[in-house]
Amino acid sequence: MGASMVSLGDWPTAARLKRQELASGPDHDTPGRSIGYLDHGIALAHLGRLDEAAAAGMRALSSRRVVGSVLVQAGKLDQALVEADADVAEVRTFHERYLEARRAHQHKAEGDHRELIQRRLSHAADGLLVDLQPERTDRQDKPRESADGRELDPLVTLFNSEPWRMDDAERAAQAALRGLGHAGTELRLIRLGENALFHAPAIEALLRVARPQKSARRIAGTIKLARQLRAEGIPAPEPLTYPGLEQPFAGPLGTVSFWRYYKEDRSRHVSFEDFGRLLREFHARASVLESCLPEWRPLAHTRRRLDEARQQGAPPEWLQVLGKRMVQVNEGLQHLSSELGQGAVHGDFHRGNLLVTTDGPILLDLDEVCVAPRECDLAPTLVARRRFGLSQQDWESFSTAYGYDLLQSPAARPLVWLRELAMTTWLLQQYGATREIDEELGRRIASLEEDDHKWTTWNRF
Repeated sequence: MGASMVSLGDWPTAARLKRQELASGPDHDTPGRSIGYLDHGIALAHLGRLDEAAAAGMRALSSRRVVGSVLVQAGKLDQALVEADADVAEVRTFHERYLEARRAHQHKAEGDHRELIQRRLSHAADGLLVDLQPERTDRQDKPRESADGRELDPLVTLFNSEPWRMDDAERAAQAALRGLGHAGTELRLIRLGENALFHAPAIEALLRVARPQKSARRIAGTIKLARQLRAEGIPAPEPLTYPGLEQPFAGPLGTVSFWRYYKEDRSRHVSFEDFGRLLREFHARASVLESCLPEWRPLAHTRRRLDEARQQGAPPEWLQVLGKRMVQVNEGLQHLSSELGQGAVHGDFHRGNLLVTTDGPILLDLDEVCVAPRECDLAPTLVARRRFGLSQQDWESFSTAYGYDLLQSPAARPLVWLRELAMTTWLLQQYGATREIDEELGRRIASLEEDDHKWTTWNRF
């Protein structure tokens, strides 16, 4: 509950609940408890109690198990403290301790990932022998244990069996900054996933670093699209313009684009009614751009991810279920009956892609904008109702504000199945990284075979 209050920005309640949780729980040296101290520290920092917040952070980083998820939360506390008052002695001390812990963790993570890649290559070679044996028909009831029980490092992820490191992304960002005459500018990591996001406070910019495998031409298209959407009154992020620098900046370690940095306003909240109204406005205003948008490729990412999973030795039982579901989804999409018709869609319209700022909401992640059945933008919220505990009241508020209830539509089943398959194969890219992720994959894949009257709850990642 305390973590939920942190995510909602209810700092007094978050501080009180986290204090109670820490006082009542066992004092074990676990990553979960360290994150609890950091959540408590974040709440205290926003309440102006900087010395207590820094002390909570120092206690978290004194753990012998400072894993990636702990460092990500420590980075959030560090940012909150520095933004509050960087001159306070306790804040400076915690900042130095955080940087030291991050450097040590990165050094270890690089060695761990080299070992993990070697293990996966070895496993793939062993799989050639397995293919010569009679096919197994027994169902795996329990997910495979993760490699050495290691936790996924959010600062280092895998793509096509190659490590995607924060260092690589940061070097790409610094190369682009040199082109602006801002070499050595401080960068603060916000997120590292399919893209790396850095905040450069000195120039108030957000640097989005795409993996080297991504097309610079496509990224340039996203920048152009953002400008077009803004011209139509859609709250898209603002690409920045610098003399002498053409967006994006393509380099061997990644392709960098520069965007306005928006500070999140946690005191403001967007209701599901507002969220549905925003989607309705997006569909109406973006319709003028349909002629220049790409066509919908609903299974492209899923096919690529399944091919990679086969190469990396994912359990064949899982791949069989996922392959069967992909066939079912493909058949359903071929016979899809759309009542809303084809139009410009966001392609990944969920709450995580909405940033609430002092200037209002900003709709993020425009990479999947295309022409598709408009119902597909309602599917992520219906999946949140089905898998992540969204209340019926919130679903009805969203649907009423948009003006259409996908739950009553013949398009609901194939689009919900498509979304769930995409979310599962997205997580499948991290198979073998942690026991927690492997268990969640087992849960999700098993639940894909349930009937429509039983909805297994999924955990968020």
